[in-house]
Amino acid sequence: NDCDDEFDEDSKAGWSFVSVNTHNSNIYDIDPTTAAISSLTSISSEIRINSMDVSENGAAFVHIASENQLGLFDACTGTATVLGHHGAGSIGGIAFGPGGRLFGIGAGDTLWEFDLATGAATAIGALGIDIGSSGMAWDCSSQTMFGADTIDDVVFEIDLSTGRAFNVQSTEVPFAAVGLEFDRESGLLLASSGTALYTVDPRTGATTSIGDFGVTNMDDLAWHPACP
Repeated sequence: NDCDDEFDEDSKAGWSFVSVNTHNSNIYDIDPTTAAISSLTSISSEIRINSMDVSENGAAFVHIASENQLGLFDACTGTATVLGHHGAGSIGGIAFGPGGRLFGIGAGDTLWEFDLATGAATAIGALGIDIGSSGMAWDCSSQTMFGADTIDDVVFEIDLSTGRAFNVQSTEVPFAAVGLEFDRESGLLLASSGTALYTVDPRTGATTSIGDFGVTNMDDLAWHPACP
């Protein structure tokens, strides 16, 4: 159930599981059951994307870390349209939440919300934990926003009204970079350490290795409409 009133057990039917890898300027399609990857297209080495998420209507937004900007993105062509500087400093993960609202965590160990027209960020509140490189993922069926962080290799839940992190769980994912997405079919988080893919039970932190990517710096995960 992807919470659009139609049941399809996972992300929208036919959507791909992708990662933007700015280390080698490629966008990859990932098999979430094996971690096998195939290149979709290349991107400009000047676009340093560290996080992406896709709205229910299929619009992909990215955080451009090199310029602290938010942008619209097409993972099938590798092109980005910059919306503007968000003013929040360094941002790690971004994710759509309820009502099509886009959130991010990072600067000041804080939860931020982005204006989808201008890219401007508004602080919601402090997480209450120290974070470094981070990721986010939304489970619409339980209305839960999850986060992950490299400092202590943890996953946690986020209160979207206050910004507070809670239910912090240690994992066995050796996060060097962070990619995070929710698998609605299994009820588990899919997590990238940068070089390998794992599943994590957000309730306990129990971790299972899926496989190595064969490349480094896979620090983003997102469900994306299938490319032609």
